[in-house]
Amino acid sequence: LGGSGIQTSAMGFGGGSPASNATELYNGSTWTTSTNMATARPSLGSAQNAPSNTTGLAFGGGPPHTAVEEFNSSFNTFTAGAWASSGSMNVARNKIAGAGIQTAALAFGSEAPPGAGTAGNKSESYNGTSWTETPTIQTNRDSLAGAGTQTAALAFGGDSQTGGAPSATPTGATEEFNGSSWSEQSDMSTARRLLAGSGTQTAALASTGYAPPS
Repeated sequence: LGGSGIQTSAMGFGGGSPASNATELYNGSTWTTSTNMATARPSLGSAQNAPSNTTGLAFGGGPPHTAVEEFNSSFNTFTAGAWASSGSMNVARNKIAGAGIQTAALAFGSEAPPGAGTAGNKSESYNGTSWTETPTIQTNRDSLAGAGTQTAALAFGGDSQTGGAPSATPTGATEEFNGSSWSEQSDMSTARRLLAGSGTQTAALASTGYAPPS
């Protein structure tokens, strides 16, 4: 599923299987149901570095598509939070990672849909209205994790891809984005896919995931 916020003010949305459009908010002790997304989808990307659960951004997901939705709510009103459609991504994709906030997000990696070539290395930035292609990541992969901001992001783990085709080979590859290019860094200790990520570029956390038996 997608998620954003901090430990005491977080949100989770989407996921599967079957595909879900559910949204839940966390206040540090309990989860409460909020307004559903318009499009039910698993394996979506999200702007994970939001300062609270009052803003959220969901993009991509399965089956590979370009749909983007923004979530907004206010503690100063009696109206519930709501999702609204926003500018579509340039490349339809699934099993994607993200970083940043609702008005300054970054999307990277994905499982390439049939005939899409190397979608697994694509990267796009979002300014709150529209998406712009940014330099590609160096290791093609899907089911990866992300952390950080739009100009200081971290991509790690995932399933490696050869020639643009998905494989079942987890990778520990780690890359940093400085706002203009991606650079390879030290690999994770355990190669894995379908993992979760949080934190900043210089203080990140990778949790769970799947690493096949050696």
